[in-house]
Parts: sequence; C-alpha cells; structure tokens
Amino acid sequence: MLDHFDLTSIQDERACQLIVRLLNLLEDVTADLRDAQVENQRLRDEIARLKGEQGRPIIKPNIPKSPPTNHSSERERRKPIQRSKGSKNKTIPIDREQVVEVAPLYFGGQMSEPKILELFGSVGVQISEGQLSNLLIKDQDAFHAEKDALYAPSGSMPKRWATWRGSGCRRRRAKR
Repeated sequence: MLDHFDLTSIQDERACQLIVRLLNLLEDVTADLRDAQVENQRLRDEIARLKGEQGRPIIKPNIPKSPPTNHSSERERRKPIQRSKGSKNKTIPIDREQVVEVAPLYFGGQMSEPKILELFGSVGVQISEGQLSNLLIKDQDAFHAEKDALYAPSGSMPKRWATWRGSGCRRRRAKR
C-alpha cells in the first residue's frame, strides 16, 4: 500500500516527522490487532472444546512431496499384490438339493431378511444376502396376477361387496 510513498518528497520537516509517527503507530495497531485476532480464535476454540464441540481444524500448508527415489526399472517400482477371493464351493460338500419357499417366511411369517438368514444358518444352509433378496423380489408373476385380480377396476367387482361409510364407533349424545 505504501510501497510508492516517498517521505523525501515532503518539504515540511514537521509534517514528515508527524507522518512517520502516524505510520509507526499504524504498524503497532495492526500488529496488536493480529495478536488479538489470534487470541480470540484461541479462546473460541477453547470455549468450543469445553462445550464438547470441535474447534477450528488445524490445516497444514500444502508442501509438495519430495521426488521419489530413482528406480532403475518399472518392475522394481511396481510390485503387484496377490489378491484372491477364496471359493466357498470347495469347502461346502453338496450332498442334496432341496427347494425351499422363502416368500411365506417373509410375507406370511413377518420375518425380516436377517432373521431368515439366521434361520437358514442355524440349520446349515449357506445363502448370501443378495441371493435371498433375489428369491424374494424376482419371478413373482403369480403374486402380481393375484394382486391384479384383487384390485381390479371397480366395475368388475362382484356385487356382494358393500361399502360402509360409518366410523365404526358409537357416540353418545351429550345430555342437555
């Protein structure tokens, strides 16, 4: 801000001394302001810590990483990590196959998927969560047909169905 300000261009000696004193005072006030701001932030952080909150995070400056050591070849630098997922089929001997209906447990028995998995695990049946979910939501055409038949448009509904517009509760009249 005052980089291009030249005190020698001022002719009056007294005015020059006064400006120097004002600039020194301004510098002191600015330094005090910075110190007060740092102290205020420290106190805010302390108050937040005492309230159980988190204070202002300490963010480290962005320092570039040192260059990596020079490797002579690509193979020395990149060593592949051997990863393999073990197959369950080797450990599980299959001695029989049986079809189990899962939908009645879920819909009729009001069992959640984790409880059905727990039930299967207790009798020795291993099934994944995804496979159980697929059994419940896929290939349910028979149920959709039944639902469509039940909720057919009102014109095709049998006449024996009657509607009732009452509340179902009895009310007493207030005595006057």
